[in-house]
Amino acid sequence: MAYGSLHRMSGPAGESWRTTGAGVPCSEGSLLYSVQTMPSQKKQRPTHKRRRTPKGEAGTALEHAEACLRELQTISRPNQRELFVRRLNDFLAAAHKVSEFLPKESGRAPGLKSWIQQELGSDPRYAYFCALRRISIHDSIVQPDTAQHFVEITASIRFSGHLEVDVRDPETGKPGGRVIYDGPVGAESVHEETRACTKYFFADRPNEDIVTFCNEVLATLRGLVSKAYQLFP
Repeated sequence: MAYGSLHRMSGPAGESWRTTGAGVPCSEGSLLYSVQTMPSQKKQRPTHKRRRTPKGEAGTALEHAEACLRELQTISRPNQRELFVRRLNDFLAAAHKVSEFLPKESGRAPGLKSWIQQELGSDPRYAYFCALRRISIHDSIVQPDTAQHFVEITASIRFSGHLEVDVRDPETGKPGGRVIYDGPVGAESVHEETRACTKYFFADRPNEDIVTFCNEVLATLRGLVSKAYQLFP
């Protein structure tokens, strides 16, 4: 920071003098302006020190992972692939924190870490989940390999004779029209409302769609946390 100082004082025979900030007099005819530079203060960078994982942190991470899964389960339209990919990777990050935080929780009874390794060590689905998480962190965004498109029945009404039905958009719920049926009395007919859906798969797990896979992983983690909190209070 720089600043200057000017002072007026009376010299001999009423002559007017000015002094600089250093106290050196100068005559009226020559005006001096002193600039003093103050040393600038160095900005302190914030420090983020590691701290111990508090009790219950794995349970909090589990709630976050459950919220991610609920959102992932709602993404089923064929044009939502990019959104599905983003939420899938969000889930991988959130769910991994559960098993990451659990053995580090402070105040737990000894032996928790080795117990967790025994519980999860023989689970092939969890091992696959960990591999996906490593890919997501170090290599690239995890994406589905294949997609299966199908039509889902959202509503089914059985009727006989005359029927009038308001048709609504399955995504927004807004009215989309009205359907009128007139069939023979005594003969049963069926009115169905449908929507297009998509399920995604990994190439090496063709028999289990990704949402089901994530749901099973979360069920494993949920049981792990519940049991750990009972055995290692």
